[in-house]
Amino acid sequence: KEPRLEDYQLLYEREAVAARVVQIFPQESWQVQPQVFEDQDPDTETDFEVAWDELGKKLRGEESWHNEEQGSPVWEVLSRADELSGIGFYGAILLGFDDGEDDLSKPVKTKKGLQLVYARPLEQRLCQIASVETDRTSRRYGLPTSYNVTLVDYLSQDPSTVGAITSQGTLQTIAVHWSRVLHVADTFHQASPSSVFAVPRLRPVINNLLGLRKLYSASPEGYWKACFHI
Repeated sequence: KEPRLEDYQLLYEREAVAARVVQIFPQESWQVQPQVFEDQDPDTETDFEVAWDELGKKLRGEESWHNEEQGSPVWEVLSRADELSGIGFYGAILLGFDDGEDDLSKPVKTKKGLQLVYARPLEQRLCQIASVETDRTSRRYGLPTSYNVTLVDYLSQDPSTVGAITSQGTLQTIAVHWSRVLHVADTFHQASPSSVFAVPRLRPVINNLLGLRKLYSASPEGYWKACFHI
């Protein structure tokens, strides 16, 4: 009656139809790469357009055969964040900056030429809200001020379980300031009174999914009981 985040996560990981419910909007939306430009003249390249192309090259971290925006990792990050945010109530993108601050619980140090060096899309279970703004006079009233981000050491992870958080991998949870996290809540597929928590994409169809599970399981279970008398 009251599905938990773990229930949505398990359905997404183990049920084909549930996974498709979460994936369909992101996969349909991002199958065509957007074009970002400031000046409609194709022969004019503005400073913003140059910076945008450079961002994709820097996030990739290596040379690429793609030209300009083609194959930019920015779109891959946004596409994954779109899908992961639909599993639970929100998702996030962990942003890494070259601000010289090793403690991610501190705000980003703004400076001239600040560079984004990495972006990591995360589902809700890996990015838990730790605190929210309680000052009613603040513009960020009610919004997260810090997160507990869980990172997985994949070198110690069992290769057969990559993609799932298990005891086979070393987990590290760190505090991260809100200025280093892009909060992603899909409040468009179904209205939500909150801008922080969206309605999970599986919630409106969870009864149907549980009914499908019974149908899928009934035939093999009936066959087993009819053919193998133990």
